[in-house]
Amino acid sequence: RDVAVTGVQTCALPIFIQKYAAEYNLDPYLMAALIAQESTFTADVRSGANAFGLMQLLPATGRRFAAKAGYGRFSRSLLTQAEPNIRMGMAYFKMLIDTMDGVPYALASYNAGERRVSQWKAARPGIPEDEFIDDIPFPETQNYVKRIMGTADDYRRLYGDGLLTPIGSRNLVLASTGAS
Repeated sequence: RDVAVTGVQTCALPIFIQKYAAEYNLDPYLMAALIAQESTFTADVRSGANAFGLMQLLPATGRRFAAKAGYGRFSRSLLTQAEPNIRMGMAYFKMLIDTMDGVPYALASYNAGERRVSQWKAARPGIPEDEFIDDIPFPETQNYVKRIMGTADDYRRLYGDGLLTPIGSRNLVLASTGAS
């Protein structure tokens, strides 16, 4: 491990998730679920496939999205820094949603690759999203899509409309200030 997450970076994760989810018009709960699945919120993690950081970006993906995300020149160190990794990862995920035409397809692409998902969609044009998910030929990818979508639903129930602020914490703050 090259870079450890500091307490400040850890506390800022919900802020980064909200900020860049809003910038790219993404669901912050889905993005938090994706990050949880990819890295368990560990900024300096590196996979056996050579993917780095919170959103497990390959260096080639980082190079492709560094300038688009406002970082100019790509540096591998960006991949293990929380904010740049989230920003580049969300730019990439937004592109997947736009090119693949939906969240389940984008999630499957994030895991199995754009080419494979394009082939699966072409083999069954017009298939409803729920059937597409159930028909993903790779069990790992099918479970990945279902797990992230389910975790995002869990986060919505847990955190309500407070965007990644636990409902209980929000109620405690409101009670301590006398607000309602």
